Amino acid sequence: MGRLIEVFKTSNGEEEQIASGKLAISLFERVKGLLGRKEMAKNEILLFKNAPSIHTFFMSFPIDIIFLNENYKIINILKNVERGKIINCFKSKYTIEAKANFTEKARLKVGDKLKIKFLLKDREIGQITIEYALIIAVLIVGIIAFWPTFAETIATYISSIINFLSDI
Repeated sequence: MGRLIEVFKTSNGEEEQIASGKLAISLFERVKGLLGRKEMAKNEILLFKNAPSIHTFFMSFPIDIIFLNENYKIINILKNVERGKIINCFKSKYTIEAKANFTEKARLKVGDKLKIKFLLKDREIGQITIEYALIIAVLIVGIIAFWPTFAETIATYISSIINFLSDI
């Protein structure tokens, strides 16, 4: 689930990997986020694209939230956000959820620029293909299930048109 990523911070001209994690791609991944998780690994993150609003309802643990602009520059950091909150940063293009105190340990501050490497694995391509196949299968089953009603409606409509034309 999700596309694997690595996050780097540049300090003193050198790149240092500070985290790895996943990009939430599918609607299910984006809605679920970290819900149902008991905790996160020390340097694990979850990245969202175009998610300027985050909620922490039903979360099991506090998190740090990092908002980035389109160039991966940090524009806002919220530390140790407890459950039951809604956080907005409408200027953000990317949002990172991480274990509480991650930003302190990684020495991140507003204005820092991160580098995000998107990793692609064959199994992830297969996972996305499976998700699309399941969506298509559900649509086909829905069409088959409702076809008799749909066909009857079309037949009735065509019949009424023929009757109208024959009355003219």
